[in-house]
Amino acid sequence: MVRRAPATRFRPTRPSSSRSNCWRLREDSGVPAAAASRHDRRYPMRQRMKAALSATAGLLMLGLPVCVGGGATTPATAPTPDADGYVTTGSGLRYRVINRADGPTPTARDRVVVHYRCELEDGTVVDSSYDRGAPDVVALRDLIPGFREALQLMSVGSHFRVTVPGRLGYGWDGIDGVVGPNETLYFEIQLFRIVER
Repeated sequence: MVRRAPATRFRPTRPSSSRSNCWRLREDSGVPAAAASRHDRRYPMRQRMKAALSATAGLLMLGLPVCVGGGATTPATAPTPDADGYVTTGSGLRYRVINRADGPTPTARDRVVVHYRCELEDGTVVDSSYDRGAPDVVALRDLIPGFREALQLMSVGSHFRVTVPGRLGYGWDGIDGVVGPNETLYFEIQLFRIVER
């Protein structure tokens, strides 16, 4: 059996002087007693967070830009398309931007007005608002995962071509007589507007 080495912990000890009520870190920890409060010794990650927040506050006061995770990608960090012009997301969805606009981006709880065409690899049309002659109003929560993800990558006015792998489409169930089990779907999507926010 392979054993893991025990985790190193800060162990507070009472100072030798009985008059003092303060705690100190053990001398073998390498951290001077005055460097951390009692609370910080229990939570060493707190010290790192304080340092990071102090540095961020300093940069903001100097008027320098600060990167914070979770924001939209900038052109410098935008994903690069492959040779076919498609970008692959972490889920396996592939999309190609025909036209990118600067409008708002829908969230998972929005309803949107879209034109779309969904085809199989052989060109068989599964569904198409283009064929019906009018765009559809759809709630993102009611769509297959791949279609929903694609719409959340788009902004109002954008036009994408999207390849949805089977697991993000109808999965192993498929649609009887129309979409086979785990079959890849090919979409063309135009996002016109967001109906509800």
